[in-house]
Amino acid sequence: MLGLAEARAGRLDAADNILTLAGNWSLRDDPSHAWLIERRLRQGDYGSAFAHADTLARRWADGNDRIYNLFTSAVLADQRALPALTTVVGRKPSWRGAYIDYLIKREDGDAVLLALGIALSNSSHGYSTYELSRVYQHWYGENRFEAIRTLRQAVGRPGRLDDLQNGDFTISAEQTLFPFGWSLPPASGISSAAIEDDIRPDEMALRVEYDGYANVIAAEQILMLRPGSHRIIGDVRVETSPDTSRLRWSVSCVETNQPVVISPVSGASADTRSWKRFSFGFTIPAENCQVQRLRLVSDPGDRRATTVAWFDKLRVVAGQIGESEIG
Repeated sequence: MLGLAEARAGRLDAADNILTLAGNWSLRDDPSHAWLIERRLRQGDYGSAFAHADTLARRWADGNDRIYNLFTSAVLADQRALPALTTVVGRKPSWRGAYIDYLIKREDGDAVLLALGIALSNSSHGYSTYELSRVYQHWYGENRFEAIRTLRQAVGRPGRLDDLQNGDFTISAEQTLFPFGWSLPPASGISSAAIEDDIRPDEMALRVEYDGYANVIAAEQILMLRPGSHRIIGDVRVETSPDTSRLRWSVSCVETNQPVVISPVSGASADTRSWKRFSFGFTIPAENCQVQRLRLVSDPGDRRATTVAWFDKLRVVAGQIGESEIG
């Protein structure tokens, strides 16, 4: 009270000393911390201002949007505020997740999400798998593909931009950075799962069992390949299949939903316990194809005919267009 009285009387230096002492004595002294936030901002001391704001944000059960607005508006107005924000967010306060959600909902929050993600990537307190997935999915839903690419290149997660993710099917769903990595949508008529290979102990692979009749997706993931020629290479093993393949791989442009390649999976062979190499080539167009969708989809017939196929060691390599091949 004495410090605030000094401030009202215009004796700001004396008020600063008193209220700094009061704030240090009690983290619950909201009026002191609130005054110090405003004082430090006027002095251009973002580090101290944000430290006091952090104190309030850790205590308030609600109303933190005022603090989040302070952080965000300061960084948008002055990039010198970013290191201070990186410091307080990097300490992993209890409000960190709520602040990221606030930025996702805020119309002009994307710039801060990107800048903060890049700044945190240089420390041991970068975005968690859950946080990064939230950011990626938000931008994916808004077609902010360049923002995704920029952040991915900065943080190096998930993996290389010029390859698919989890081609050996060893990464669990909990560790997957969505919308990247494999999605195995459940559907009637098909069963897809990343499980241990029954003829190669301790190795994971994708097993697909399809009834040959339903129109479904067995597996899919999002790619961010640059324009030009590419090939997808992998291993396949078909346990049972009708003479005509009932599964096929496709790559399409997300922006236009137009396929750039459709490649059927081979039918049955005499040796159902041997893995074989397959590959197919395609070209990513220079326009309207920043993001692609890789899918393993059904090719339904007019009657039920079960296909059981395994896939493993998938990857993308630079290469020329070629016919689908099994070898």
